[in-house]
Amino acid sequence: PAQPAATPGSRTKKSKSKKADGKSKTAKADVVSLGDEFLSSAVANGLVLPLDASVASQAWYDRLPTRFRRLASRNPDGSPAMPPTPTPSAARRGSSALAVASSQSTASVVYGVPYRWGATLIAYRSDKLPVSLINTIDENGGIDWSDLWRPEFKRRVAFGGGPRALLTASLRAEGLSANDPRGLGASSSVKTRLNALRDDQLLTTDDAQYAQALANGDAWAVAGPSDDLLALARRSSLITVAVPRSGTSLFADVWCVPATAPYKSGGVSPLVNQWFDYTTSPARVNLRSGLKGGVSTVAFDGARVDYGAGRLDGPAGGFVGEVFQGEESSFDLSAFIRDALAGGDTKPGDLTRGGMPPDETWARSEFLEPLSPRAREGYNALLNEWRATKR
Repeated sequence: PAQPAATPGSRTKKSKSKKADGKSKTAKADVVSLGDEFLSSAVANGLVLPLDASVASQAWYDRLPTRFRRLASRNPDGSPAMPPTPTPSAARRGSSALAVASSQSTASVVYGVPYRWGATLIAYRSDKLPVSLINTIDENGGIDWSDLWRPEFKRRVAFGGGPRALLTASLRAEGLSANDPRGLGASSSVKTRLNALRDDQLLTTDDAQYAQALANGDAWAVAGPSDDLLALARRSSLITVAVPRSGTSLFADVWCVPATAPYKSGGVSPLVNQWFDYTTSPARVNLRSGLKGGVSTVAFDGARVDYGAGRLDGPAGGFVGEVFQGEESSFDLSAFIRDALAGGDTKPGDLTRGGMPPDETWARSEFLEPLSPRAREGYNALLNEWRATKR
Protein backbone atom coordinates (compact mmCIF):
# COMPACT_ATOMS: atom_id res chain seq x y z
CA PRO A 1 0.00 0.00 0.00
CA ALA A 2 1.20 3.51 -0.75
CA GLN A 3 2.77 5.30 2.18
CA PRO A 4 3.76 8.98 2.45
CA ALA A 5 6.66 9.37 0.08
CA ALA A 6 9.86 8.67 1.99
CA THR A 7 13.06 10.52 1.31
CA PRO A 8 15.55 8.36 -0.59
CA GLY A 9 17.98 8.41 2.33
CA SER A 10 15.46 7.39 4.97
CA ARG A 11 17.39 4.85 7.07
CA THR A 12 18.77 3.34 3.90
CA LYS A 13 22.23 2.63 2.67
CA LYS A 14 23.86 4.29 -0.29
CA SER A 15 22.47 3.43 -3.72
CA LYS A 16 23.37 -0.02 -4.93
CA SER A 17 26.65 -0.27 -6.76
CA LYS A 18 26.97 -2.29 -9.92
CA LYS A 19 29.39 -5.09 -10.64
CA ALA A 20 31.54 -5.14 -13.75
CA ASP A 21 29.01 -7.39 -15.46
CA GLY A 22 26.31 -4.75 -15.00
CA LYS A 23 24.34 -6.59 -12.31
CA SER A 24 23.72 -5.03 -8.92
CA LYS A 25 25.06 -6.65 -5.78
CA THR A 26 21.47 -7.43 -4.76
CA ALA A 27 20.99 -9.56 -7.89
CA LYS A 28 23.71 -11.89 -6.62
CA ALA A 29 22.70 -11.87 -2.95
CA ASP A 30 21.09 -14.71 -1.02
CA VAL A 31 19.89 -12.36 1.72
CA VAL A 32 19.56 -8.61 2.10
CA SER A 33 19.03 -6.42 5.17
CA LEU A 34 15.84 -4.36 5.09
CA GLY A 35 14.40 -1.89 7.58
CA ASP A 36 11.10 -3.19 8.92
CA GLU A 37 9.27 -0.02 7.85
CA PHE A 38 9.97 -0.94 4.22
CA LEU A 39 8.95 -4.60 4.54
CA SER A 40 5.29 -4.11 3.64
CA SER A 41 6.01 -2.28 0.39
CA ALA A 42 8.76 -4.78 -0.50
CA VAL A 43 6.33 -7.67 -0.01
CA ALA A 44 3.50 -5.96 -1.90
CA ASN A 45 5.80 -5.24 -4.83
CA GLY A 46 7.22 -8.77 -4.94
CA LEU A 47 10.76 -7.71 -4.10
CA VAL A 48 11.28 -10.28 -1.32
CA LEU A 49 10.20 -13.92 -1.02
CA PRO A 50 8.22 -15.70 1.70
CA LEU A 51 10.14 -18.26 3.70
CA ASP A 52 9.18 -21.91 3.49
CA ALA A 53 6.43 -23.20 5.79
CA SER A 54 9.08 -25.27 7.59
CA VAL A 55 10.12 -21.99 9.22
CA ALA A 56 7.90 -22.90 12.21
CA SER A 57 10.16 -25.85 13.02
CA GLN A 58 13.42 -23.87 12.91
CA ALA A 59 15.32 -23.32 16.14
CA TRP A 60 15.99 -19.67 15.30
CA TYR A 61 12.27 -19.04 14.78
CA ASP A 62 11.45 -20.63 18.12
CA ARG A 63 13.88 -18.34 19.94
CA LEU A 64 12.56 -15.17 18.31
CA PRO A 65 10.19 -13.35 20.70
CA THR A 66 6.58 -13.23 19.52
CA ARG A 67 6.79 -9.49 18.86
CA PHE A 68 9.43 -10.03 16.19
CA ARG A 69 7.62 -12.97 14.62
CA ARG A 70 4.65 -10.63 14.13
CA LEU A 71 6.91 -7.93 12.75
CA ALA A 72 8.14 -10.21 9.94
CA SER A 73 4.76 -11.78 9.07
CA ARG A 74 2.85 -10.31 6.14
CA ASN A 75 0.05 -11.17 3.76
CA PRO A 76 0.95 -11.02 0.05
CA ASP A 77 -0.44 -7.45 -0.12
CA GLY A 78 1.99 -6.36 2.62
CA SER A 79 -0.57 -6.09 5.41
CA PRO A 80 0.29 -7.61 8.82
CA ALA A 81 -0.47 -11.33 9.23
CA MET A 82 -0.62 -13.68 12.18
CA PRO A 83 2.71 -15.50 12.51
CA PRO A 84 2.80 -19.30 12.65
CA THR A 85 3.24 -20.89 16.05
CA PRO A 86 6.60 -22.62 16.54
CA THR A 87 6.28 -26.34 16.00
CA PRO A 88 7.27 -28.40 19.07
CA SER A 89 9.91 -30.85 17.97
CA ALA A 90 12.47 -32.92 19.82
CA ALA A 91 14.71 -32.73 16.81
CA ARG A 92 14.25 -29.43 15.01
CA ARG A 93 15.05 -29.14 11.35
CA GLY A 94 18.64 -28.35 10.58
CA SER A 95 20.16 -25.95 8.08
CA SER A 96 19.28 -28.23 5.16
CA ALA A 97 15.62 -27.16 5.35
CA LEU A 98 14.41 -24.94 2.52
CA ALA A 99 14.89 -21.23 3.14
CA VAL A 100 12.22 -20.07 0.68
CA ALA A 101 9.14 -21.70 -0.73
CA SER A 102 9.52 -23.57 -4.02
CA SER A 103 7.00 -25.03 -6.45
CA GLN A 104 7.12 -28.26 -4.42
CA SER A 105 6.65 -26.63 -1.00
CA THR A 106 4.26 -24.34 0.82
CA ALA A 107 4.98 -20.68 1.52
CA SER A 108 4.58 -19.21 4.97
CA VAL A 109 3.56 -15.66 5.88
CA VAL A 110 7.04 -15.03 7.29
CA TYR A 111 9.08 -12.81 4.99
CA GLY A 112 12.20 -12.26 7.04
CA VAL A 113 14.23 -12.64 10.19
CA PRO A 114 14.51 -9.58 12.47
CA TYR A 115 18.01 -9.75 13.90
CA ARG A 116 18.60 -6.41 15.60
CA TRP A 117 16.56 -3.41 16.72
CA GLY A 118 17.06 0.24 17.58
CA ALA A 119 15.05 3.26 18.66
CA THR A 120 14.26 6.82 17.65
CA LEU A 121 16.12 9.16 19.99
CA ILE A 122 16.08 12.89 20.67
CA ALA A 123 19.45 14.68 20.78
CA TYR A 124 20.00 18.31 21.75
CA ARG A 125 22.82 20.81 22.07
CA SER A 126 23.33 21.39 25.78
CA ASP A 127 25.58 24.39 25.06
CA LYS A 128 22.83 26.21 23.13
CA LEU A 129 19.93 25.79 25.53
CA PRO A 130 19.27 28.08 28.52
CA VAL A 131 20.39 26.52 31.78
CA SER A 132 16.85 26.92 33.11
CA LEU A 133 15.48 24.77 30.28
CA ILE A 134 18.09 22.06 30.82
CA ASN A 135 17.23 22.04 34.52
CA THR A 136 13.52 21.77 33.71
CA ILE A 137 14.17 18.83 31.36
CA ASP A 138 16.25 17.09 34.03
CA GLU A 139 13.64 17.72 36.74
CA ASN A 140 10.95 16.23 34.47
CA GLY A 141 12.94 13.03 34.11
CA GLY A 142 14.43 13.75 30.69
CA ILE A 143 13.40 15.23 27.37
CA ASP A 144 10.11 14.20 25.77
CA TRP A 145 8.29 14.69 22.48
CA SER A 146 6.29 17.70 23.68
CA ASP A 147 9.53 19.57 24.46
CA LEU A 148 10.17 19.94 20.72
CA TRP A 149 7.39 22.56 20.64
CA ARG A 150 9.03 24.79 23.24
CA PRO A 151 9.63 28.38 22.07
CA GLU A 152 13.36 27.97 22.76
CA PHE A 153 13.47 25.52 19.82
CA LYS A 154 11.84 27.89 17.29
CA ARG A 155 13.28 27.06 13.83
CA ARG A 156 15.83 24.82 15.54
CA VAL A 157 14.22 21.34 15.29
CA ALA A 158 15.28 18.76 12.69
CA PHE A 159 14.02 15.26 11.93
CA GLY A 160 15.48 12.19 10.28
CA GLY A 161 13.67 9.01 9.29
CA GLY A 162 11.28 10.27 6.61
CA PRO A 163 8.09 12.37 6.59
CA ARG A 164 6.14 10.03 8.87
CA ALA A 165 8.47 11.12 11.69
CA LEU A 166 6.51 14.38 12.00
CA LEU A 167 3.22 12.53 12.42
CA THR A 168 4.79 10.15 14.92
CA ALA A 169 6.16 13.03 17.02
CA SER A 170 2.80 14.86 17.00
CA LEU A 171 0.82 11.77 18.01
CA ARG A 172 3.28 10.85 20.76
CA ALA A 173 3.30 14.43 22.06
CA GLU A 174 -0.47 14.15 22.48
CA GLY A 175 -0.09 10.90 24.42
CA LEU A 176 -1.39 8.82 21.51
CA SER A 177 0.01 5.80 19.74
CA ALA A 178 1.99 6.46 16.57
CA ASN A 179 -0.06 3.59 15.09
CA ASP A 180 -3.45 5.13 15.88
CA PRO A 181 -5.62 4.15 12.89
CA ARG A 182 -7.43 7.49 13.05
CA GLY A 183 -4.26 9.44 12.27
CA LEU A 184 -5.01 13.17 12.23
CA GLY A 185 -8.56 12.35 13.27
CA ALA A 186 -7.40 10.97 16.63
CA SER A 187 -7.55 14.49 18.06
CA SER A 188 -7.90 18.02 16.70
CA SER A 189 -4.69 18.81 18.58
CA VAL A 190 -2.69 16.48 16.33
CA LYS A 191 -3.17 18.60 13.21
CA THR A 192 -2.61 21.75 15.25
CA ARG A 193 0.69 20.35 16.47
CA LEU A 194 1.74 19.30 12.99
CA ASN A 195 1.07 22.75 11.57
CA ALA A 196 2.86 24.43 14.49
CA LEU A 197 5.81 22.09 14.03
CA ARG A 198 6.07 22.89 10.34
CA ASP A 199 5.39 26.66 10.65
CA ASP A 200 7.29 27.50 13.81
CA GLN A 201 9.78 24.84 14.84
CA LEU A 202 11.04 22.91 11.84
CA LEU A 203 14.47 23.53 10.35
CA THR A 204 14.83 20.47 8.10
CA THR A 205 13.65 16.89 7.56
CA ASP A 206 16.51 16.03 5.21
CA ASP A 207 17.99 12.69 6.25
CA ALA A 208 21.34 13.68 4.78
CA GLN A 209 21.48 16.99 6.67
CA TYR A 210 19.59 16.74 9.95
CA ALA A 211 22.45 15.23 11.98
CA GLN A 212 24.99 17.63 10.47
CA ALA A 213 22.69 20.52 11.33
CA LEU A 214 22.91 19.50 14.99
CA ALA A 215 26.69 19.10 14.81
CA ASN A 216 27.02 22.56 13.28
CA GLY A 217 24.73 24.16 15.84
CA ASP A 218 22.10 25.18 13.27
CA ALA A 219 19.65 22.74 14.86
CA TRP A 220 19.37 22.61 18.63
CA ALA A 221 17.24 19.48 18.86
CA VAL A 222 16.81 16.56 16.46
CA ALA A 223 14.90 13.30 16.42
CA GLY A 224 16.31 10.37 14.50
CA PRO A 225 17.53 6.76 14.52
CA SER A 226 19.80 5.67 17.37
CA ASP A 227 22.50 4.56 14.90
CA ASP A 228 22.91 8.13 13.65
CA LEU A 229 22.59 10.06 16.88
CA LEU A 230 24.73 7.87 19.12
CA ALA A 231 27.59 8.05 16.62
CA LEU A 232 27.22 11.84 16.59
CA ALA A 233 26.99 12.19 20.37
CA ARG A 234 30.10 10.08 20.93
CA ARG A 235 32.09 12.62 18.92
CA SER A 236 30.90 15.66 20.84
CA SER A 237 30.38 16.29 24.55
CA LEU A 238 28.10 19.20 23.60
CA ILE A 239 25.39 16.79 22.41
CA THR A 240 23.05 15.07 24.86
CA VAL A 241 21.06 12.12 23.57
CA ALA A 242 18.09 10.40 25.20
CA VAL A 243 15.13 8.11 24.67
CA PRO A 244 11.94 10.21 25.05
CA ARG A 245 10.70 9.52 28.56
CA SER A 246 7.11 8.72 27.48
CA GLY A 247 8.33 6.08 25.04
CA THR A 248 9.45 6.13 21.43
CA SER A 249 9.18 4.42 18.07
CA LEU A 250 11.30 1.34 17.51
CA PHE A 251 12.68 -0.17 14.33
CA ALA A 252 14.30 -3.46 13.37
CA ASP A 253 16.62 -4.68 10.63
CA VAL A 254 15.33 -7.80 8.92
CA TRP A 255 17.12 -10.43 6.85
CA CYS A 256 15.07 -11.07 3.71
CA VAL A 257 15.57 -13.26 0.64
CA PRO A 258 15.38 -11.07 -2.50
CA ALA A 259 13.16 -12.18 -5.35
CA THR A 260 16.24 -12.44 -7.59
CA ALA A 261 17.93 -15.10 -5.40
CA PRO A 262 16.37 -18.23 -7.00
CA TYR A 263 17.52 -17.08 -10.45
CA LYS A 264 21.19 -16.67 -9.71
CA SER A 265 23.64 -19.47 -10.44
CA GLY A 266 23.00 -22.30 -7.98
CA GLY A 267 19.79 -20.75 -6.67
CA VAL A 268 19.32 -19.83 -3.01
CA SER A 269 22.28 -21.00 -0.94
CA PRO A 270 21.60 -23.98 1.36
CA LEU A 271 23.51 -22.03 4.05
CA VAL A 272 20.84 -19.34 4.40
CA ASN A 273 19.19 -21.05 7.36
CA GLN A 274 22.57 -21.39 9.02
CA TRP A 275 23.01 -17.64 8.60
CA PHE A 276 19.62 -16.97 10.18
CA ASP A 277 20.54 -19.27 13.06
CA TYR A 278 23.97 -17.68 13.54
CA THR A 279 22.76 -14.07 13.58
CA THR A 280 20.04 -14.84 16.14
CA SER A 281 22.21 -17.03 18.33
CA PRO A 282 22.09 -16.22 22.07
CA ALA A 283 25.88 -16.57 22.12
CA ARG A 284 26.14 -13.45 19.96
CA VAL A 285 24.10 -11.22 22.29
CA ASN A 286 26.23 -8.26 23.35
CA LEU A 287 24.51 -5.72 25.56
CA ARG A 288 27.62 -3.97 26.88
CA SER A 289 27.34 -1.24 24.24
CA GLY A 290 23.67 -0.53 24.89
CA LEU A 291 21.91 0.71 21.77
CA LYS A 292 25.13 1.26 19.84
CA GLY A 293 25.09 -0.94 16.75
CA GLY A 294 21.61 -2.23 17.57
CA VAL A 295 20.39 -4.78 20.11
CA SER A 296 19.84 -8.47 19.42
CA THR A 297 16.19 -9.35 18.93
CA VAL A 298 16.47 -12.50 21.07
CA ALA A 299 17.18 -10.28 24.11
CA PHE A 300 14.03 -8.13 23.80
CA ASP A 301 10.37 -9.11 23.96
CA GLY A 302 9.04 -5.69 22.98
CA ALA A 303 8.64 -4.47 26.55
CA ARG A 304 11.81 -5.38 28.44
CA VAL A 305 15.45 -6.14 27.75
CA ASP A 306 16.73 -9.52 28.95
CA TYR A 307 20.15 -8.49 30.27
CA GLY A 308 20.71 -12.04 31.47
CA ALA A 309 20.98 -13.08 27.81
CA GLY A 310 24.08 -10.90 27.64
CA ARG A 311 25.41 -12.29 30.92
CA LEU A 312 24.67 -9.01 32.75
CA ASP A 313 22.39 -8.03 35.61
CA GLY A 314 21.67 -4.65 34.02
CA PRO A 315 23.04 -2.24 31.39
CA ALA A 316 26.81 -1.85 31.48
CA GLY A 317 26.47 1.93 31.70
CA GLY A 318 23.63 1.89 34.21
CA PHE A 319 19.98 2.87 33.87
CA VAL A 320 18.93 6.41 32.99
CA GLY A 321 18.24 8.25 36.23
CA GLU A 322 19.89 5.55 38.35
CA VAL A 323 21.60 6.68 41.54
CA PHE A 324 24.23 4.42 43.06
CA GLN A 325 23.68 3.95 46.76
CA GLY A 326 26.23 3.54 49.52
CA GLU A 327 28.70 5.58 51.54
CA GLU A 328 31.30 7.48 49.56
CA SER A 329 34.09 6.14 51.77
CA SER A 330 33.25 2.51 51.02
CA PHE A 331 34.60 0.72 47.97
CA ASP A 332 31.93 -0.88 45.81
CA LEU A 333 33.58 -3.23 43.31
CA SER A 334 30.50 -3.58 41.10
CA ALA A 335 30.07 0.21 40.97
CA PHE A 336 33.77 0.57 40.14
CA ILE A 337 33.50 -1.88 37.24
CA ARG A 338 30.30 -0.23 35.99
CA ASP A 339 31.96 3.21 36.14
CA ALA A 340 35.02 1.91 34.30
CA LEU A 341 32.85 0.43 31.54
CA ALA A 342 31.02 3.75 31.27
CA GLY A 343 34.27 5.60 30.76
CA GLY A 344 34.77 6.85 34.30
CA ASP A 345 33.66 10.38 33.46
CA THR A 346 29.92 10.18 33.00
CA LYS A 347 26.74 9.75 35.01
CA PRO A 348 24.81 6.46 35.02
CA GLY A 349 22.56 5.90 32.06
CA ASP A 350 24.63 7.76 29.45
CA LEU A 351 23.46 6.14 26.20
CA THR A 352 26.83 6.75 24.55
CA ARG A 353 28.53 4.63 27.22
CA GLY A 354 26.29 1.60 27.37
CA GLY A 355 23.48 3.14 29.42
CA MET A 356 19.85 2.26 28.82
CA PRO A 357 16.46 3.63 29.90
CA PRO A 358 14.43 1.57 32.38
CA ASP A 359 12.16 -1.13 30.99
CA GLU A 360 9.12 1.05 31.74
CA THR A 361 10.21 3.29 28.86
CA TRP A 362 10.47 0.34 26.47
CA ALA A 363 7.04 -0.86 27.57
CA ARG A 364 5.63 2.51 26.45
CA SER A 365 7.40 2.27 23.09
CA GLU A 366 6.18 0.67 19.86
CA PHE A 367 7.23 -0.57 16.44
CA LEU A 368 5.62 1.36 13.60
CA GLU A 369 2.95 -0.50 11.67
CA PRO A 370 1.75 0.40 8.16
CA LEU A 371 -0.53 3.43 8.28
CA SER A 372 -4.22 2.65 8.04
CA PRO A 373 -5.94 3.91 4.83
CA ARG A 374 -7.66 6.65 6.86
CA ALA A 375 -4.43 7.80 8.52
CA ARG A 376 -2.50 7.65 5.23
CA GLU A 377 -5.09 9.66 3.28
CA GLY A 378 -5.39 12.31 5.99
CA TYR A 379 -1.64 12.75 6.36
CA ASN A 380 -1.00 12.80 2.61
CA ALA A 381 -3.70 15.45 2.22
CA LEU A 382 -1.92 17.61 4.82
CA LEU A 383 1.45 17.11 3.12
CA ASN A 384 -0.11 18.22 -0.17
CA GLU A 385 -1.49 21.33 1.56
CA TRP A 386 2.01 22.12 2.79
CA ARG A 387 3.49 21.69 -0.67
CA ALA A 388 0.91 24.09 -2.10
CA THR A 389 1.62 26.83 0.43
CA LYS A 390 4.94 28.48 1.21
CA ARG A 391 6.04 28.47 4.81
